[in-house]
Order: sequence, then C-alpha cells, then structure tokens
Amino acid sequence: MSELDSHLTPVRLPSEKLPEYEPHHRAKHELLRRYMDVWLPKLGFSYGQVALVDGFASAGRYRDGQRGSPLIMLDAFLGRSAADRARFKQPPHFIFIESRKQYAQHLKAEVENYPTTHGAIVDVIHGSYEEQFPRVVAYLASAYRQPVPTFAFVDPRGYADNPFSHIAAFKRQMPSKSEVMVYLPAAFMARFLATGITDEALTRLYGGPTWEDAKDEQSRQRAGQKLAGLFGDRLSKHFDWVTSFNVEPERRNDYYLLFGTDHKDGLREMKRGMWKVDQHGGEGFKQAKTLPDQGQLFSDDSVVVPPDTGILGEMLRTEFGERVFTITEAEDFTLCRTRYLDKPHLRQWALRPLEQAGKIEVVESSRRRTSDYPTGTKLRFRR
Repeated sequence: MSELDSHLTPVRLPSEKLPEYEPHHRAKHELLRRYMDVWLPKLGFSYGQVALVDGFASAGRYRDGQRGSPLIMLDAFLGRSAADRARFKQPPHFIFIESRKQYAQHLKAEVENYPTTHGAIVDVIHGSYEEQFPRVVAYLASAYRQPVPTFAFVDPRGYADNPFSHIAAFKRQMPSKSEVMVYLPAAFMARFLATGITDEALTRLYGGPTWEDAKDEQSRQRAGQKLAGLFGDRLSKHFDWVTSFNVEPERRNDYYLLFGTDHKDGLREMKRGMWKVDQHGGEGFKQAKTLPDQGQLFSDDSVVVPPDTGILGEMLRTEFGERVFTITEAEDFTLCRTRYLDKPHLRQWALRPLEQAGKIEVVESSRRRTSDYPTGTKLRFRR
C-alpha cells in the first residue's frame, strides 16, 4: 500500500449485509473484465507503471457471491500466469475509493484474502470520490515518472457526486495514456428532468448547462438517450475517442457506460469487448443508441435480433460517395465513426459482400486473393 491507503481494519460483512447483484451488473462487469484482460498486460508490459482507480468501489463482492469491480481489476493481474506477471515492468497500482466504512472494511478483507498480491500496490481509501479522487490524481501525477497509463472507473450510485470537473482535471494532470469509463443512469436522470429539482446536480455532472438540450425531447426514453449523447459530447472535449454501451434490463431503464480514450487501440479493444458482451443482442441487454454519426447496432423493437450487417456498407457509400478511397481511410472511418470494428466487420460485412455484388471495385491493390484488402489498396463505389 502507499500513503493513499486509509489503513482500515479489515472486517468481513455477513452476506446479507452486502449489496444486491442487479441485472445490469453482469453486462457492466463482463465488459470491464474483458477490457482489463487486454488493457492491463498491453500497457503493463510496456510502461514503468500502470494504475487503476475505482472511484466507487463498494464492498468488492455481492450478496450472492459475485465479484465486484475492484476484484475484477485485481484478478486481471493476480489471475495471470507467473510468466505473464514477470513481463510487467512493475506490478500495477490499484486504488479503490469507497465512502461507506463498512463496505471499505469488507473490501479490505477481500484484498487481504488473496494469498499474495505479487508486488502490486493496493490502496483502499475510505472517503468520497468527490473528495478523494483529486488527491489520488495528484499523487499519481507526482509520485511516478510520467506517463503512467491510468484507467479510471467512475461508477456512482447516482450522479450527484460525480462532478465533470474531476474528469477534466484528471485528463489535464495526466494527459498521456489516461482513460475513463463512466456510468450514467440516463433513465433515472430523465425522470426528473422537467421538475427543476436536479438542475444543480446535472450542471455539476456535465460541467455546464449543456444537459438542458435534453429537455426538448418528448419522451423519457429519448431524453435519456439525449443525455447520454450530450455527456459523450462533453467527454469528446477531453478525449479523442468516445464510445458508449447501453445496458437495458427488462424494466427498460437505460444505463449507459461511456468510455473515453486518446488511443485507437483502446477504442478498438473496448468496442471489441462490447461486441463480445452483446454479440447477439439478447438476454435483456442491448448495445447503446450511438453518439452522433455512429450508426445504430440493434433495432428499437427487439433486443434479440442480430445487427443488420448491411448498414456498414451504406455508411461507407455515404461517407466516400464515388471518389477513390484507401483501405486505411475505410478502416479509420469504421473504427472511429461507426459502431463497427475495422477488423473483422469492415471486410466481412461490407467490402467483400459489396465487391461480390459488383457495387464496389478495387482500383489498385497488391493483393493476391480477391478477398484480401492489404495496406495500400484503393477502392471506389460503382455508380
């Protein structure tokens, strides 16, 4: 542990005192798990130090025994093979913030239940995210040689204690290799939008009055979608790439996870995780309504219908028209401006079917097979 740790006495709670595992937790935690399994070794093998911060850590475990986000983060390192852990330049620094003392003490007990942390620094901080996150960021910015790739998970129980100024300061103080994933209870926020009683909290959450544009929406669902898009716009002011994932349980309440990064590799891996979590659109969860110009993954009417694979081709035609474009341009457009992946979706769902149908032609390429589109390939839509 570092000087950030609160030095709590570990005290395990009986299972009935732990939080309940809600329907939306499964998709949220699966997405976090998949991203951590890729992000942590990718950065840890290359940089002298990496850090992971959970701003609303809770107890680390749920009433039914399910593991919470702090343990998912720890498992991404401690659950690796000895050979993999040896490849880290330094073991990661994990920082877990929790305002409820009983939960923080239980989390401390969960951490100490590991036989060893294999050199990882693990801090459990008893305090509020609003008070402690600036202190954590200041420590990470000064204690380590920069850059320190840092992933911050901001998953509050509501939204009143999540000022946008914290995210802005985080990015300002740690401008290189910092990423954030934020939980947004959009449906709950939309419920009180017209009452005025949440205006101050929403202004703090958005760092200004931009959320007010959602007041014009005619339904709560559309207002929630608008709120999520507007928050994505705010993140886009600080991060180069932003994407979102919507967890919609059977009650049809919209919970959004929004992710901000400056790196296409991070964007690609997060989107890959989203597709793996919800590749068929079933089990009560669906992909988010997208941020502007990102297309839509699943239909509004049913979450069990697979995505329309023809949409990507239509989006490419709209973007490039009849001009010649390169495979690199098509990859960048697909990854950064649609819900799809540059690999494999672009080739499988767009380029190959379009070429087979005679709707697109290869103008120049070094390919040896008709199904290949190597770097340098130039294409054009037919009239």
